[in-house]
Amino acid sequence: MRGPTGARGPTGAKGSTGAKGATGSKGATGAKGTTGSKGATGAKGATGAKGATGSKGVTGSKGTTGSKGATGAKGATGARGPTGARGPTGAKGATGAKGATGSSGATGAKGTTGARGPTGVRGPTGAKGVTGAKGPTGTNGTDGTNGSRGPTGAKGATGSKGPTGSRGPTGSRGPTGAKGTTGAKGTTGSRGPTGPGFSPSYRAGNNVAATKSGNTYTYTYPTALAAGTYVVHVGLHGAQSMGFSGNGTMPFPTVLTSTNTGFTFEFEDLSNGGVLALTSAPASLNIDYQTLLQNQ
Repeated sequence: MRGPTGARGPTGAKGSTGAKGATGSKGATGAKGTTGSKGATGAKGATGAKGATGSKGVTGSKGTTGSKGATGAKGATGARGPTGARGPTGAKGATGAKGATGSSGATGAKGTTGARGPTGVRGPTGAKGVTGAKGPTGTNGTDGTNGSRGPTGAKGATGSKGPTGSRGPTGSRGPTGAKGTTGAKGTTGSRGPTGPGFSPSYRAGNNVAATKSGNTYTYTYPTALAAGTYVVHVGLHGAQSMGFSGNGTMPFPTVLTSTNTGFTFEFEDLSNGGVLALTSAPASLNIDYQTLLQNQ
């Protein structure tokens, strides 16, 4: 909705029009450079819907009009030729050719303009007579100086911004630019020190036999390891009957001792934490194991 129009400010007096300066000569036009080749135009995406137009802000008040400059001197009017003989009245005859207009006297100073009265009803326009020949035009007077420009009226309030239209679909992706050159390879860092040998501190066995003694099993390494503390992980190799009974029994092999020459283990019942008796277990048990030197 359009806002109300602000009140119009009073019209200032028009300043005098200054004399028009001489027009400078036009400089030479430089040579036009070669036009570069035009790149390929990307596919144009669909145009989004146009948002609603915001309401028009209030129009600011109009600034005062500058004072009117003095009117330049009017050129001399040519001498008026003799008036032709007047024909009988009735239908108006053709107007004779207009003679040269005589020189006009100087125009007196213009008095102040009185308040303008109401305009009367315009009467009907009479038939236009034949136009006489135009006399020579006198020389133009010099232009008066331009009046000072009146102040600019206050800017009206900006209307609220309409909603943004929905975004159109993204245009197709342009071709990928050429891959840049690969930078030079940096220098290789110095090699770190070599760690201690691994084999003297490691053992592993697959499907080896551990022998039973009471409620424990023992396994001895084929060759002793270096002195130290070793960590052992042991498990059964394949399906084997241990002779345990009871639906609630949950046997699990637990390492008891570990040295550089071998290790021992037993079976713990995970349901209650007790040690299981190996009365019905086989005398030899096939196992897999891994032994590592502790480094903490």
